[in-house]
Amino acid sequence: MKASLEELVGREDVRLLFAMLGEENIRLVGGAVRDVLLELEVGDIDVASRLSPDEVIARLVREGVRVVPTGLAHGTVSAWVGGTRFEITQLRRDEETDGRHARIKAIDDWDEDAARRDFTVNALYLDGKGVLHDPLDGAADLRAGRVRFIGESRERIKEDYLRILRFFRFTAGYGGAHPDAEGLSACEELRGGLSRISGERIDEEVSRILMLPRGGNALEWMESCGVLKECLGDVRLERYKALIEIESSLGLESDAGLRLGILLRDENAARDVSERLRFSRAYTRRLAVMFSAMLSNVPSGLEVRSLLYRYGRASARDILLLSWSNGAARDNVKEWKKALEGLEGEIPDFPLTGSMVMDLGVGEGELVGRVLSRVESRWISGGFEGDSDWAVRCAREEIASLGV
Repeated sequence: MKASLEELVGREDVRLLFAMLGEENIRLVGGAVRDVLLELEVGDIDVASRLSPDEVIARLVREGVRVVPTGLAHGTVSAWVGGTRFEITQLRRDEETDGRHARIKAIDDWDEDAARRDFTVNALYLDGKGVLHDPLDGAADLRAGRVRFIGESRERIKEDYLRILRFFRFTAGYGGAHPDAEGLSACEELRGGLSRISGERIDEEVSRILMLPRGGNALEWMESCGVLKECLGDVRLERYKALIEIESSLGLESDAGLRLGILLRDENAARDVSERLRFSRAYTRRLAVMFSAMLSNVPSGLEVRSLLYRYGRASARDILLLSWSNGAARDNVKEWKKALEGLEGEIPDFPLTGSMVMDLGVGEGELVGRVLSRVESRWISGGFEGDSDWAVRCAREEIASLGV
């Protein structure tokens, strides 16, 4: 829900957490505070704590709160109070970093904890009395539409190279028309460090960028400094822009998986990126189907039914949207819309089975498959017309033609 800072700390779940852990020990931090200042809805809430994770767990468990040690290596536990998830992290500084992981040390200084964070807009703290603590002028940056690294941009990135992608995501989400010049320069210079980051983390960040209202802007900035190529190789940004227009004009629900796939150049590129970013087998197969069946023009009604039959509703939709975004008769909006509407029809059910073929005297093996394939081709080319009696007659004809 939308709220003021005072309303946020006045919420029952937030008041309960402050009461259980002590107002002097915790402050709300980062996203929830930032979103309230921007008059956005608040979801999960991050909390900075002077208490150790063991102390947090002990106090909350005594109160019957569910607590999960989601990140003890970083001093983090998650707790659910009144249906809200709170991620509670002990104040810390990074003692040693390698661009992926950090060795941390617990501290008792709010400003020092702020100084080790990534962006000024994430170093905003709210205490139990509703007082905003802003040691790095993050609120002013929010008002100015400016996302900037805390301290020296290159040093912040070297601590965790994923911050390169976070820079573009936060700038698209909270920044102005152009990225911070120093931050952009640092991202360009250090983009090679993304090779140290796991594919899963890169995939997660890129997918979040793709779903932003200004995701296209972020991709353009990333492309301009070589970051997008570092992540996805050569891409087809014009396809992504076309898909956004299509989604908007038809009121289609956005799909991060489709948006990512449409960016990739072709089936070979999709295979390479799948391996590098460690996509799931299911998503890798989804990409393979999309590209292997991409169309060069608006399909006829029969072709739409063929896609529906061969690939199922979800994959057929992928194929149509990829083909449309790729430029195939892109201006024929009415025809493409009709093709998409055709996917709502019933999926044809092939009226012949292997056992029916064997009942005609054909033994198990390759021959059964050949008969099925030939009859299926006749059934599809005939507009999916024909019941089981028709199919059996066709099977007899094919068996005879094969000399069985």
